[in-house]
Parts: sequence; C-alpha cells; structure tokens
Amino acid sequence: MADARKPIAFDTTLRNPYRIPDFISIFKQYEGEVLTSELILKIEAELIRQKKFEPTKNTLGTYKKEYKGKFYFEADDQSDDAAERVAKYYKEWKESEHGSVSLDKIIYLLKNTVTDHKDHWEGGWETRLWTQCKFLNELGLVYMEKGHIVKISPAANLMLQGYNSDEDTSSNIQSAYLSVFAKYQVNNPFRNNTIKVNFFSLVLKVIKYLKEKYDRPGIFYQDISFIIAWDSNDYVQLAEYIQAFRNKFRYNNVSDELVYSYAMNLLDESTPNNIIAEATKEFIDKKSTHYKFKQLTRETRDEVIRKLRMTRLISFRGAGRN
Repeated sequence: MADARKPIAFDTTLRNPYRIPDFISIFKQYEGEVLTSELILKIEAELIRQKKFEPTKNTLGTYKKEYKGKFYFEADDQSDDAAERVAKYYKEWKESEHGSVSLDKIIYLLKNTVTDHKDHWEGGWETRLWTQCKFLNELGLVYMEKGHIVKISPAANLMLQGYNSDEDTSSNIQSAYLSVFAKYQVNNPFRNNTIKVNFFSLVLKVIKYLKEKYDRPGIFYQDISFIIAWDSNDYVQLAEYIQAFRNKFRYNNVSDELVYSYAMNLLDESTPNNIIAEATKEFIDKKSTHYKFKQLTRETRDEVIRKLRMTRLISFRGAGRN
C-alpha cells in the first residue's frame, strides 16, 4: 500500500504508557524465536493467562464454529461439546488468579473464539497481538514482525530492570521511555505516512519558541490539533500559526468544530500552511471519513497528552493552557 498524507496518530491499545513493561515482560520470554502464527497465538495466550490483557466473554468466552466477517475463521474444535468447553475454560480463567490456568487452555480458547480485528497479520487474535506490539515496534523497544526473530532492545531491557525489581526503580522506566520517545519519527517502518516529523522534538521546540518570543507559558489543549495536523519539523512556522490563531480567536468559547476546520485546512496539501483559514466545505466533505472529527479534536489529543506526560518533561496545568 502506498504511503499517504495522514495526521499524526498514536496507537491507543496501550492507553496507559506505564503498562508498556507489562507487555514487554511477556515478549521477553520469546526473545530469539521466529514469530510464526503458532508463536503469535502462544504469546497472546500468555498475555491473557497473566491477565496483562483481559478480553470480554463476548470474544474469549463465546465459541465460534465459523466466522465470515472481515476474514474467514473456522474453529479448531468442531465437536458438539466445544461451546461448553469454551465456556468452562473461560469461566475458570476469569475466576482464577493470574498465571494459574494452563497455557494450553488459553490457546484452546484462542483457536475456538474470534475477535473481529483485521490488520497487518491474519485476522482475529493474530491481529490483536499486532495492535499490542505495534507502538512498541514504532518506538524501537521491541522488534516483532511475522517471520522474523523476536528482539528486545537495550532500552526495553532497562525498563524491565525497573519493572522486575523490588526497589523503586521507576526512574529506569521513565528514562528508557524518554530516550525512545525523543527519537520517535512519524514516518517509521511500522506506520505508512509521507510526512517526516520528529514529534517530541517538534512539541518541545514549539513550546520553547512561544515562551521566548511571546512569553506564553505553553500550548493550549486545543492547539494540539494543529500539531497533529502539521506536516514538517518547521517548529517556527507551526508556533507562529498557533500564535496567530489565538490572536484571532483568543481562548474563550472557541469550539472544537472551529479548531477542526482550521486543522483540516492544514491537512489540505493544496493550501499553504502560513495562511490562517478554514478548510473548504468540499475538502471536509471529501476527507472527513479519513480525518475524523473525534480523531483530531479528542482521541489523538488525549493520547498525545498521555505520551507526553510520561516523559516527565511536559505537565498539564491551568485548564490545558500549559
């Protein structure tokens, strides 16, 4: 698939970045092994067995003899009592302490139930694991690609030192996360995008520029939408855009609908980014399904804040103005 111009986005599967070591601790067990379909199910089963991830009864506890939705699936067990066995194993897992149910029982559940995810690998539970390791791949913490050897980076191992220690070594986790997030590139090998942005550096430089030139204490929560829609590392032009927008509209009673329209204009490659203007109705009508309102004004904003706060270099204060 050809790369396309897209707004900056972060995978939302690991909504709490502090859970990253939870998942790496499981992936570490399989370091050096080739990631086959069989191993993918085994890793996903171990994540569930240890309750790092807890699927619902609708997915993990409901037998599916056959599925013909986004992909084709046929249950491994076609016997008459398969549904009863799935329900039994799910109940046993649900009511147990983490790690106490056998791995074979969880693998059985995965081979006889369906989640309708379909992206990158085979549909179902394979894709579910992909969503759980994708952002870690993007950060360079792990390398998990089907047909290749599972690798864990030095930064990920540093995280695990803090995670596995009885001592308070959370600083190891934060330091490791900061080191990889500072290098995060939007157009990385695991995300197709034509824009080239070093995200964290861009945010820091915009904040610094606004402080030094305009004595602004930071960026407003809504301004994150403009960063999401920006297409380069030109922090000066982006900072000036944000400042001009706020000079024009200030802070009170600025609707997300208005912010969305201006952010959409930044995504329109036929218009220059130094012009403070709303997107045309034609562009919004054409692209609103690709650049969704919630994505630009809520979901990605919130995810950006989560990722930034974990660095401990960014704080969220004053109703989002800092």
